[in-house]
Amino acid sequence: MCFTVQGEEDGDLPLELEHMLGFTGRTRETLLAHPTMAEVYIKSMGSAIVVGDLNDPHQQEFLRGHDMEISCLAVAPSGTYLASGQVGTTHRKGYGAPAIIWDLPGRRPLFTLQGHTVSVDLLRFSPDEKFVAACGQDCLLHIWDLATGEVLLGKKFPKPVALFVWGEVSTAGRRAKYDVCIGAHGAMDVNELSFDPGRQQWTLTPQPMAVPSSGLARDYLCACLSSTGDELIAGTTVGDLVVFKLQPQKVYRASVPVCSGGLRAVVAGMDGLVFCGGGDGSVRKLRGDDLRWSLLTEAQVEGAVTSLAPVANGRELLVATAAGRVYRMLTEDLSCALVAVGHTNKVSCVAFGTRSDVFASGTCDGNLKVRKYTELEIISRLPKLIHRP
Repeated sequence: MCFTVQGEEDGDLPLELEHMLGFTGRTRETLLAHPTMAEVYIKSMGSAIVVGDLNDPHQQEFLRGHDMEISCLAVAPSGTYLASGQVGTTHRKGYGAPAIIWDLPGRRPLFTLQGHTVSVDLLRFSPDEKFVAACGQDCLLHIWDLATGEVLLGKKFPKPVALFVWGEVSTAGRRAKYDVCIGAHGAMDVNELSFDPGRQQWTLTPQPMAVPSSGLARDYLCACLSSTGDELIAGTTVGDLVVFKLQPQKVYRASVPVCSGGLRAVVAGMDGLVFCGGGDGSVRKLRGDDLRWSLLTEAQVEGAVTSLAPVANGRELLVATAAGRVYRMLTEDLSCALVAVGHTNKVSCVAFGTRSDVFASGTCDGNLKVRKYTELEIISRLPKLIHRP
């Protein structure tokens, strides 16, 4: 998003990007809340990353390093690192899809990690922030060392990995061992990531997950660990919440119907709470454990939920949808306020009227929005226009 201004004396001068409006919601996990700073959020728009302030809509900073649309984001538990992945570039041969690791407090890139093509679908930091894992449409899994940027492990799967969750970290000699839950091609596996001294390399060792021999065929979309860490809670394309017990045994326990359109985002809260975002635009608050689950309250937003992020104060969630909406939602009763609205298709026209502080923008699919420039808010939305020849 670089602009130039023409002038006789100054020539072609670059214009600094001042503000970005809206949110596209095209892919999942492209809106995050900072894990330790309650007022800070992170979102992607096109090839840029926006670091903004929830309490001041005019406050934004931009991270630029990608040359194509950003497809996923992840932030480390301490907020020290940010990872971003993109779709495969069309500017070079091979359709490479790099991931960038950012020093978030310093707002600068640390590493550009190569190895994926087509698209990076998800990124995950290890709990101790020593490693970052990436999975993509090329069916590859890569794990990199955050200290050096070197690849520790690469593995090819028959189909793209749908979910990757870091589990328990245990000490094993000089190096730690990690439990890793991987959902791919309709199966859920628990693996042990450990360093093999004999081969002098890191390895993934499968550990069997006991599941029913029939009746549990699921494609997974999202997952998280329970607040106690002993359960894996996964969302599926059919809209149910699948519960796996990780300790002391690795075994399937329950399937809980939650929504339609696929369960696309799941977040674990304290005291057995779980927040679920569905493809039908529903956000539901559940409480449970093992076989016992109950619905506490629910809310409806516009568009399929694509991101669900807990704010650091513990009292709010950020909810993003495929309709370009971003909401602030209270965890107590799921009451929400709309904080951002954006176009979800290419903007084809922009125009000012008789007032310099109000402008309208339209997209190629016939959507019009009127905004007030000073408050950066939408004051009117027009129904989709249908072209009749």
